[in-house]
Amino acid sequence: MTHPSKMHTNYDWRSRPQSAAAERRELLKIKVKALSMRITRSTGTGGCTLPWSGEATVIDCAPRKIVGWAMDDNYKTPLISRAIEMAARNLDLPEDAVFHSDRGSNYTSAELAKMLKKLGITQSVGRTGICYDNALSESVNGTLKNELVYRTAYITRKAAMNDIARWIELRYNKTRLHSTLGYRTPQEVLDEYLNGQQAA
Repeated sequence: MTHPSKMHTNYDWRSRPQSAAAERRELLKIKVKALSMRITRSTGTGGCTLPWSGEATVIDCAPRKIVGWAMDDNYKTPLISRAIEMAARNLDLPEDAVFHSDRGSNYTSAELAKMLKKLGITQSVGRTGICYDNALSESVNGTLKNELVYRTAYITRKAAMNDIARWIELRYNKTRLHSTLGYRTPQEVLDEYLNGQQAA
């Protein structure tokens, strides 16, 4: 005899193959994968001025991986240049790579423009007074401060810099799950993209 639950065609919660949240995550994975394949591999930078140092980060926007970073006792153009140069070493930059930042004088300097031109990177700056243009970088810096810096008392600047470097490379890039990436790590998303490029 047919089980009552099989006799009607209406939606049956017991036969649901996966939760709505899991379904949304799967859809997001597809969207992120498509975005990774379509996107101009743009990078954005953010910096956070801490009481004891300056820190610049360069983020690959598709997988949200921090691909370049630098720290010093200031937040001047050479610090940003070092972070971008590190990113250029870590990434196989495409011809249409874009570097986006806010309009701070350290980003709009002739020195930085010259360095970006040398690397073949197009420079982009946000609109005046529009904080949303650099929201990804602000989010990353907020995460760094909330998850690490505000919870730790550092005795020396060197200890702080070492701890932040470990957080970037081991925590943020490789183990921290990102809801916008379908609860995967930036490294997982980047690896998937690169493997897809090799297979194509």
